Amino acid sequence: MDRQTPLNVPEVLDHCISFVPIPSADLLACSLVAHSWVYAAQSRLFRAPHITNIRFPYNQEIIRRFHSSLVSSRHLVGLVRELDLGSTFMFDSATIAAFCKVSFTHLECLTLGMHGRVPKEQASPIPSLFSAASLRRLEVSVLSVDCFISDCQHLLKHFSPAIQHLDMHFNLSTKSIHPPADTSVPTLTSLRLWVDSIREPAALDPVLSYFNLSELKAICIDASSDVTFPWNKIALDTIQILDVSIMDESTTFGDLGRFANLRFLRVRIDPEGGRPSTAVSILQMAARYGGPNAH
Repeated sequence: MDRQTPLNVPEVLDHCISFVPIPSADLLACSLVAHSWVYAAQSRLFRAPHITNIRFPYNQEIIRRFHSSLVSSRHLVGLVRELDLGSTFMFDSATIAAFCKVSFTHLECLTLGMHGRVPKEQASPIPSLFSAASLRRLEVSVLSVDCFISDCQHLLKHFSPAIQHLDMHFNLSTKSIHPPADTSVPTLTSLRLWVDSIREPAALDPVLSYFNLSELKAICIDASSDVTFPWNKIALDTIQILDVSIMDESTTFGDLGRFANLRFLRVRIDPEGGRPSTAVSILQMAARYGGPNAH
């Protein structure tokens, strides 16, 4: 290859390879062109692996091959920035346990759904993925009936203090959750909560105690009608984006005047539980306080 070619400049090469689709055979071919192309091609190929929409048992072979690549070529672990593992029901206990032993040193975003009947021996190593010091964004859906999520506290206490953005869909059981013993908790700037089947509305209070919400700027709450969100746990004057669902007449988020820096408001009204009068009262309240974008 001509030494004067622009592709010898790493920044130019990275930019060119960024246009190669993922996944594609072309990206793999790029890594075989020259030694100088290997890092650029592998960085794009391993940056955001998504193990989704795969049916058993084919997913087992794919995850094993991926795990084998990370173990045999340790430098690949540091290239992974985003990881989407789909749902745990796709993996057997040995596969998920082996994968959770990988130390992702530069992982910034993790997406994982814990669905179905997940045995404890399969679920127990999973929280180690939530503890990565580099983790900034976590999207986790926990709807299992047999998993250790029946003890939701076991999950919360493993969250990395570095997490800034959390998207969490969970089903709280009758087991109680106690406030964290460790004061080193994530300081969130955005929070999205999907909550199902809370028998005691106050059960959400200890969940929020596992996070520092003093710098929260964006919040989205999608909860069943029996959930009362404890707005007193949040510094409302920092909120700029508010997204809430109105399930029925009893659902409320209080006086919009308390959200001093609110810039965007979206309200979703359940057609079965909400009434037109609810929408009208919300829009009137929004107009009274400067009229943020109401949808």
